[in-house]
Amino acid sequence: MSWREGTSILALHRVWHRTTCEDRILGRHATRIAHVLMGKHKPTYHPAVDAGDYVIVEDALKVKLTGKSWTNKTYFKHTGFHGGEKFIPITQIRERDPGDIIRRAVKGMLPKNSLRKQRLDRLKIFPGAAPPELLKNVLTTWRDPEVQALRAQAKQEPPEGAEKMNAWNQQGEEKVPKWKLAKRA
Repeated sequence: MSWREGTSILALHRVWHRTTCEDRILGRHATRIAHVLMGKHKPTYHPAVDAGDYVIVEDALKVKLTGKSWTNKTYFKHTGFHGGEKFIPITQIRERDPGDIIRRAVKGMLPKNSLRKQRLDRLKIFPGAAPPELLKNVLTTWRDPEVQALRAQAKQEPPEGAEKMNAWNQQGEEKVPKWKLAKRA
């Protein structure tokens, strides 16, 4: 591909992506969002060209953190005066603006240059469902295989050919389905 074709209007066309924070860990999800905002998923990526796409993030209230991050994580801010350090717990930020947690995580993963503000302007975050006016623009929705595997594991569907789930076997105080007992032996 020649240089002219790579910088044409079609090559720099912006697409709208939609994602949800339900059952997703903050840091991993923020790296994926930053990747799309920078345009690294496109074959025409160049660090000096802002060719990234728009990202709509839904369900910001349902984002997950690992370990004891909900109790231990704090954000630092300085007023500029002597002794003006402010430590804000993440729970307080979540109550005030749940999208700010995701925005700060994505901001930290973008390159620290003059394009960062423009890239963050293309990030739209909503605590619940996104308005239908914005969803008209969406062309792609992310479906992460990790999240689909976790949801399937949570359902605990029996393998094919196993007995029905409602056939229970008593073992002490624990109720265990028969198809699980076959795996233990």
